[in-house]
Amino acid sequence: GLDNCRGDLIAFLDADDYWEPQKLERQLQILEHWPEVGLVSSRFYEQEPGRPRTPVAGALPPVFDRVLSASGVEAFTAARYVALPSVLIRRDRLGAQRFDVGLKTAEDLDLWVRLVLAGPVYLSSEKLITAVLEPGSLSRSNAALDCRNLLTVVRRYGDLLGPAGLRYWEAHAYRQWAAGCLGQGEPRTAVRPAWNRWVRQPWSPEACWILCKSAALSFLSPQHSGGKCPIGPIGPIGPMGLSNELE
Repeated sequence: GLDNCRGDLIAFLDADDYWEPQKLERQLQILEHWPEVGLVSSRFYEQEPGRPRTPVAGALPPVFDRVLSASGVEAFTAARYVALPSVLIRRDRLGAQRFDVGLKTAEDLDLWVRLVLAGPVYLSSEKLITAVLEPGSLSRSNAALDCRNLLTVVRRYGDLLGPAGLRYWEAHAYRQWAAGCLGQGEPRTAVRPAWNRWVRQPWSPEACWILCKSAALSFLSPQHSGGKCPIGPIGPIGPMGLSNELE
């Protein structure tokens, strides 16, 4: 699709999401005011099908509402807050950069990291899109696949993140993975990512709680035969937790 675009500006919109009426107007104002900015994005609402939409919760990091020229961990953090349906980008900033088709999810994060590193961006705190959370979407129905791809992107930028940043974002991915498995009623599947998260953040009460919860629910689940502890078959632990091939 990107190769067939002909305009100077490129926007994205998933089939199930929608823009606010003023979305493009607001973003064009930013691009006109700061010609050096090559990419703009915004915050958003979330909406379960058939239910009222709600603003995305959480405090905003200091990457919003300013012209941002980022490197290192800040560049990766900014890229994590770029929502694909909110993006408006100059064609000359995009250049030959494309999504990595080898990633079934997190391919947008990979592209945003590269584009944030390429030059100034602007992330607006104004909510200009609504993301509809379809239950059958790939990122919501397959936590393991989604988080494996996220880990691939995190490790791809390990040099950018440094040891502490890499550990933090790996833990973030494993937290998301374990939560997704528990939310789908699969506590045994949650044990491995919960363990990996705890190895990276052993001081975190939440990490300890999620690991204990996953293990306890695994023992209580009908699928558990009572023979072995669910943590047993996970595999060897290296300096940063489990070996990559066992994730």
